[in-house]
Amino acid sequence: MKNVLDIERAEIMVPAGRVELTADLSLPDRATGLVIFAHGSGSSRRSPRNRRVAGMLNQGAIATILVDLLTEQEEAVDLRTAELRFDIDLLVRRLTAITEWAGGQPDLQSLRIGYFGASTGAAAALGAAAECPHTVRAVVSRGGRPDLAGAALGRVLAPCLFIVGGDDPVVLRLNREAIADLPRKTEWQLEIIPRATHLFEEPGALDRVANLALDWFQKHLKAGSPPAEGNMTLAQIVFRNMDTAPELEAAVQKEASGLDRFFNRIMSCRVVIEGPRRQEYGGLYNIRIDVGVPGEELVVEHNPTLHTGLQEIEAMRKTKQAEPHRERRDARRAIHEAFKEMRRRLQDYARRIRGDTKQHERLALGTVTKLSPEEGFGFLEADGHGVYFHRNSVLAGHFDRLRIGSRVRFAEEVGEKGPQASSVRLVRSTRQGRNAAGSALLPQESRGGAAS
Repeated sequence: MKNVLDIERAEIMVPAGRVELTADLSLPDRATGLVIFAHGSGSSRRSPRNRRVAGMLNQGAIATILVDLLTEQEEAVDLRTAELRFDIDLLVRRLTAITEWAGGQPDLQSLRIGYFGASTGAAAALGAAAECPHTVRAVVSRGGRPDLAGAALGRVLAPCLFIVGGDDPVVLRLNREAIADLPRKTEWQLEIIPRATHLFEEPGALDRVANLALDWFQKHLKAGSPPAEGNMTLAQIVFRNMDTAPELEAAVQKEASGLDRFFNRIMSCRVVIEGPRRQEYGGLYNIRIDVGVPGEELVVEHNPTLHTGLQEIEAMRKTKQAEPHRERRDARRAIHEAFKEMRRRLQDYARRIRGDTKQHERLALGTVTKLSPEEGFGFLEADGHGVYFHRNSVLAGHFDRLRIGSRVRFAEEVGEKGPQASSVRLVRSTRQGRNAAGSALLPQESRGGAAS
């Protein structure tokens, strides 16, 4: 039940590997962001200082999760040994798991995420931000020990606000040293609260911390705000059967940087560029894109066929229009086409997790009528007309399970060459379809081209 401030509060259990962690969720009506708190050494989610900051964030329409990163049994051990509170790797794994969990919750998955870390919790927040560069949009450290994040500091892309008491000289020095290890492009700000000590117990000091944190999160988490340069999706690029090509790397990063406009919770992006296996066939580049999103991985494979490549080469010979940089042009075109399909997959995924697409109620029902497995596409019939679909539009990677006569649900849209299907979901496959598959396969041709 919501209170007069329209803030829904609940104690929740969050799975984190083999354990479950206890947390307090506060969700304001029409929240504009979500901040996960990482508590300091010897503290807990009931820390009065962090609860006070969280309360002010809630009043500013920002949801909060205050979580104990250790279980009750682990806390009992830590009270005796004080060893787990400094196990930053463990705390980072726990915080990352909570972040992934939030991305799968209907009430939270549309919210941009930030971290608030205190003392050793600041190191955990920075470490987790380095692990989730496309998910975490802002970090605030209160009297933190960012130096304990170690090498992870060099991978932090989220804008960071460091708040330190003016009468806390050791921690101030450690913060300044840690800031020097951040990437050059990472936005950061150091705020020193005059006459404040480590716990900010002085009159007005904690309110100053809360106001600074609120301003920082409202700036970087509000819906519709563009991501900071460091938060744009960056791809991990692998070259196979060819040398590294800086111009292709630039083309990939340019395409990847725009993916956030279609879904703003991308967790990873990996691109494999495979060069031509036989030089005489020209620019047959294979592109594979793997994008990690909460709960699953989206995969697009762009594999131009040998037949298509030979057709283009023959056309070049006839017209004598061979171009000196044609191979790189073909590679850039393949990259563009692969990312074009990934953008559509991200849109489908975003609609699906928002509940806009109810597969059995709103999607059309069709029957597969033609398949070209090697080309990676086919046609289905629905309401008396044919609809093209590509293997990348088939959900759950079930393209290879399709047979002539298979029944599918799909969303129809207008493509460059006519009706095409997206979000194709296999319903069933008939025995008759299996037997007829061989006779109804398309001849090996490119879409709209002539049979060889």
